[in-house]
Amino acid sequence: MLPKIFMIHTPLARLPWRSALFFLCALSFSPLCSKSKTTANTTYVYTPKKPVVLTPQQHLLMLSQSWDSIQTLRTDLIQKNPNGTCMKADLYLRRPGEMRLVYHAPSQVQMIALQGKLIHYDGRRNRSQSMDLSRSPVAFLLQGKLHDHVQLVEMIHHDARITLVMKIKKDPNAGKFGLTFNPALLKNPLLCPLTGWFMTDAYGKTTTITLSNTIKNGPMPKGTFELQKK
Repeated sequence: MLPKIFMIHTPLARLPWRSALFFLCALSFSPLCSKSKTTANTTYVYTPKKPVVLTPQQHLLMLSQSWDSIQTLRTDLIQKNPNGTCMKADLYLRRPGEMRLVYHAPSQVQMIALQGKLIHYDGRRNRSQSMDLSRSPVAFLLQGKLHDHVQLVEMIHHDARITLVMKIKKDPNAGKFGLTFNPALLKNPLLCPLTGWFMTDAYGKTTTITLSNTIKNGPMPKGTFELQKK
């Protein structure tokens, strides 16, 4: 025998109007309530984007473009020589082609880059020597489109710095040099990303340069790039 089912028929018209209104609202909101429960139980997973990793050649191109934005540069310099001694100097640079490096006392040495020549002047002996600028690693500081003139050998990461090790395409047997820079400053038009460099000659002797207090695209007084004898 089937169980009896009792149904209560309550015509909507007999319900008080407030109860009828509540009844209709409950029916209309019931689907929304079920959706909200489903949404509340949903778990969203955030997947961060992978960092962009540049190749050594891309780093070289960006450094070259950043360096090309430099018209003038003035910086303090510390030079560590192959024999372990250190020297301080002031470096003045105007691209393309002009540079003056003045060593602090007791040294009386100046190095001038002008008209395609690199002049080494010793004030104690009052003697100067010159060489073709293109054969010196200094040339990479003074020319445009660095990436067109060098061959990339290696990229070294250390702390927040990167060093790109290169050879000059025209004279690969002359040695190698490395540019050390801060990659976070590559896209900053107001700052110079270069923090130093090293040069290793054909005999394996390395000279290391560290830069500080660098001023980019500042004014250069008249006569800055002239040989000043004392």
